[in-house]
Amino acid sequence: MLDGVLAMLAAALIVAAAAMATSVWLWRRDRQRTHAMEALAGERRRVEGGLRDSEAQAAAVLESAGEAVLVADRSGRIVLANQRVERMFGYPRAEVLGSSIELLLPESLRAAHVRHRDSFFAAPRVRPMGQGLALSGRRRDGTEFPIEVSLSFVHTAEGVLALSFVTDITARRAAEKALEKARRIAHQRERLADVGALTAKIVHDLGNPIAGLSMSTQQIARRLARNSSDSLETIRAPTEHMVAAVKRLDALTQDFKTFLREQRLSPVRLALDTFLREIASVWEPEARRRKIAIEVAPLPQPLAVRGDPDQLRRLFDNLVKNALEAVDRGPGRVTLSAAAADERVCVSVQDTGPGVSAGARVFDLFESTKPEGTGLGLTIARQIAEAHGGGIDLASAEPHGAVFHVYLPRT
Repeated sequence: MLDGVLAMLAAALIVAAAAMATSVWLWRRDRQRTHAMEALAGERRRVEGGLRDSEAQAAAVLESAGEAVLVADRSGRIVLANQRVERMFGYPRAEVLGSSIELLLPESLRAAHVRHRDSFFAAPRVRPMGQGLALSGRRRDGTEFPIEVSLSFVHTAEGVLALSFVTDITARRAAEKALEKARRIAHQRERLADVGALTAKIVHDLGNPIAGLSMSTQQIARRLARNSSDSLETIRAPTEHMVAAVKRLDALTQDFKTFLREQRLSPVRLALDTFLREIASVWEPEARRRKIAIEVAPLPQPLAVRGDPDQLRRLFDNLVKNALEAVDRGPGRVTLSAAAADERVCVSVQDTGPGVSAGARVFDLFESTKPEGTGLGLTIARQIAEAHGGGIDLASAEPHGAVFHVYLPRT
């Protein structure tokens, strides 16, 4: 019987030990869970604190931005705006938030902007500042002012949001206008200085032809007075001198008028292949008389420029005339060609003449390599090229000769 009691007591001890072990295990598990939950709660508090700090930093950056920052959703509703928006457009932020972004645009641009907005959200893209766009904003008082806008976008759980960074460029535009005015004044002063030099040139260059006309006229008058029955052959030479002097005077007068006249352009699209062939055909008789070949090189691709046909003909007539006179007598060749040069077209007139001496300032006023030159032809050519937004330069050609390159904007 004692053995039975002992056995029961042992079994009870085993059960008690097992129960105690289970209790210890449960206590440890609960303690671990508590520590885990406390750690998780601490991590959550840390993350939330970090998020609050990040949001505060982002808000501080947004508020300190030099541009007006606007965030709008697909419908054009403004969901975020910084304080710069208030100062730039004159609206309280509470009035801006929730409003359509077209509120900040001139009424005449709002309908078009809705279409642009829809296009942007259909294919979101980044557009940097300064894309050559003439943009305007509208203040609360109705005044309009020039702006530049860069665009970006961000994907969110609510969909794509558009970010607009707006800069008021009123001061820059005013500075640009002031600079342009200063440039015009400087240009006018330069032209006045040129007019002074031109007046002296007129007195000098017109004096010789006029003196020649006077002498030839007096010679004819004396011969007719001596014998009215003289043959016409006796007055042929004086008459030819008079005709040459008149041509010289006419050329001088036309060059002076062209130089003094402000370049006013009526630009149209010009297909260069056709245009250059027309120039060559006009000078073909003179080239044939001098036994010089004149040709248009095949264009590597169809090219066109936007320019004033009359002014460009004057420019290239001058270059072709100079090229023919440089060769003087054949055999020789004058070649017109064109090629693409980035956003421009380079049109070249090349001759096989003796070339131009190094350092010659052929584009300067009254500089001429010809004894009978006015010194205005290439100056006028440069004026015409620059009025078209291009330029002109001179280079040596191989194995000999010269080539003028005229750069014009492509259409």
